[in-house]
Amino acid sequence: MAYSGPISQIRRSRTYGRRFVSTIMGGIKRNCFFMHIPKCGGTSLSEGLNALVPLYKRIGVVDANATRRAIGIVRADRDDNFVWHDDLERGGAVHELREQMLLTHMAWSTPLVYGHVFFSERAWRHFGESYHFVTLMREPVSRTISSFAHSAFNGLVENDFDAYLQGPFIRTHGLGFLRYFSGRHWIPETEEADALEVAKRNMGRFSVIGFLDDLPRFEQDVTGIVGRALKIYHYNEKRNSPPMTSMEQDLLLKQRLATEIKLWEYARDKFN
Repeated sequence: MAYSGPISQIRRSRTYGRRFVSTIMGGIKRNCFFMHIPKCGGTSLSEGLNALVPLYKRIGVVDANATRRAIGIVRADRDDNFVWHDDLERGGAVHELREQMLLTHMAWSTPLVYGHVFFSERAWRHFGESYHFVTLMREPVSRTISSFAHSAFNGLVENDFDAYLQGPFIRTHGLGFLRYFSGRHWIPETEEADALEVAKRNMGRFSVIGFLDDLPRFEQDVTGIVGRALKIYHYNEKRNSPPMTSMEQDLLLKQRLATEIKLWEYARDKFN
């Protein structure tokens, strides 16, 4: 986890202090992989999970920007995290690298591994008995709007929500759950139904699937499986505000998210 700025210094101090306590009290009783779906509150959760790992144990961070830069260097000989971005159609190479990093850490028995990593069939097949799979979900409309605001702030898309709804990024941002749970980067519309069934099956392989609007229950569920009390702290560190959307924009967005909403409703019904 990268730290900079005053709020991040608080995070560093708090996390390392709690990791020291974990060094004395003992760490988690079974290794854990946190699948961080973008814009689902995963940064604060990652901090809480970090605190459960003793100082003498490894933490496997599959960093988003570092993997984008690395693939840019490998594929295009350019140190640029936009050239092969994982929100682009050709960004599957980034996710292949992230899966390799996940498998490397699991083969190394790293107690905690987390990042923007898809569900991996190979990871489940070889390490499902030794790792808890954990993730956190957020209502898909608000999550996608947050993805737009974050991408506009970072210059990945122009600050025009209408253009965003008609552009290429809605295919990746608007299928976040489907992509992450099915383990597929680019899913054509004609294959969404098949990917939905795969995603539902893979959801059943997670020890905990939580929801951002009910963090106390998620903390309780994770505490029950790892054997240590998970505490998620919250920080008001927003640098970009989501846009105010019109009724027409909301309607079009929900149309774009039709499959995603189906998966969200399935998860709420089955795991809530």
